[in-house]
Amino acid sequence: MKNSAAKFVLSGMLTCLLAPGLARAQMDSRNFGAPVQAAPIDPRIQAAVQQISPQRIEQDISTLVSFHNRSTLSSNDKDLPAGQGVLAAADWIEAQFRADSAACGGCLEVKRDTFVQAPGSRIAQPTALNNIYAVLRGSDPAQAGRMYLVTGHYDSRDSSNEDTHGAAPGANDDASGVAVSLESARVLSKLHFPATLVFAAVAGEEQGLYGSAHLAKFAKEQGWDLEGVLNNDIVGGNTTPGDTLQNKNVVRVFSEGIPANASEQQLRMIRMLGGESDSPSRELARAIADVDATYFKTSRAGRRPFHPVLVFRLDRYLRGEIIIPSTCRAFRRCDSRNGARTSTINTRMCGWKMACSMAICSSMSILAMSRVSPG
Repeated sequence: MKNSAAKFVLSGMLTCLLAPGLARAQMDSRNFGAPVQAAPIDPRIQAAVQQISPQRIEQDISTLVSFHNRSTLSSNDKDLPAGQGVLAAADWIEAQFRADSAACGGCLEVKRDTFVQAPGSRIAQPTALNNIYAVLRGSDPAQAGRMYLVTGHYDSRDSSNEDTHGAAPGANDDASGVAVSLESARVLSKLHFPATLVFAAVAGEEQGLYGSAHLAKFAKEQGWDLEGVLNNDIVGGNTTPGDTLQNKNVVRVFSEGIPANASEQQLRMIRMLGGESDSPSRELARAIADVDATYFKTSRAGRRPFHPVLVFRLDRYLRGEIIIPSTCRAFRRCDSRNGARTSTINTRMCGWKMACSMAICSSMSILAMSRVSPG
């Protein structure tokens, strides 16, 4: 490989040095193609996007808030009032997925993955956690193994990790992200895709990403061929009255550059080819930007509506992203060019009440990447 690369570089240098008309060849570097134009609107995607309901999303978030405190640790409590706590929230989320499945004739496989988390960071005793997810199987047997995952965490907490009774509404963190999973499932379950879609709501995030780590491990054990993960966290943003620092038309899309689990050989190859920003995660983020250009048009006055801003980091500074490290630990599958095979992006909104636009963004991105099948 090294020898071939050296020959390639050397041949390029000799061609430049020895070829006649070098001055004209240098001018060729100024020739470049026209800017890439936005893809034409797909009427099937447009029709699906129009079904995203702000009222439904607001209702979902309000219901999750009504559980008062969704601390993962509350699963051990015996004195909670009826209808409160993380288990009540898990029951409700599962019921929503099952209702969506019933509406599409049983098209969704609804799963409740219950496991006991051993004591660890912020968990003092063995604690039962529940990951809830719904699987929409691909309609094309040849492509159904391809999978896309939309996820958010439904647990919440207040300023004290051990407080399972105080108010911890978590409307933005992260009922808003769970609402994206629920609304995406409701709308996309009405369509047929060649690839498989998974809509998830995980627990244990506030104590140390336990639910996401378990889901990633489970996905590896089951042989899931995840081509893309859209993790939505705090997509409701800060809607504090009087706050002037929030841009409610922007969603930040975080993506990994150099894969965290790349081997030394792969890292050398990435550096040699200049592929530091060409990872699958970065390409997935760019695909989302392309989708935005098609379905969210800039007005004649030059104003941009809801749009993504690509942030080339895993997450905010000094913060732990939800599923990316778990995915890197669980999926040790890399190719020689791009590193980690699974593409993961992490979205965070600066505003946009009730996450409606992120549900639209997730739906459009999945539609565009997975492709809608006829019928």
